[in-house]
Amino acid sequence: MRNDPLLNYRFSLIVTPFMSDLDCGFMEVSGFSSKLNGDKYKEGGNNTSDIFLPTGIEWGNLVAKKGVVRGSLMIEWIKTSLSTFTFTPMPITVTLWGDNKIPNIVWTFLNAYPVSFSTSDLNSGSKGSADVLVDTIEFRHEGCIRIG
Repeated sequence: MRNDPLLNYRFSLIVTPFMSDLDCGFMEVSGFSSKLNGDKYKEGGNNTSDIFLPTGIEWGNLVAKKGVVRGSLMIEWIKTSLSTFTFTPMPITVTLWGDNKIPNIVWTFLNAYPVSFSTSDLNSGSKGSADVLVDTIEFRHEGCIRIG
């Protein structure tokens, strides 16, 4: 049986109370990273190597991009959080879907909250074409669970 690499184009991102089509249509998600931090320690008499003492895991921020739409409750939550400095951490679920509409991999980001929000530049275009206006949202989280 052949086990081909998974394709990355069919995915969804859901911030749990925001489940409408306006809130779930993302065009790009990045920031799936973690790194073990630690301190190097020199042991007496051993000059050829260091001892590494783990101190914790550093999680990369989740960055999501979506086309700007009117009426998104999730975007209102993000704007309110950043303007009032009131944060309500929520789980974020990213699902990579297979051809048979069954999840291949599910990432759950724990206690996520927005830390950055920006909208792409406006440009009338010199080529006679227009690009989609894009919101970029960056979420900080307390860890990730990957299933699959």
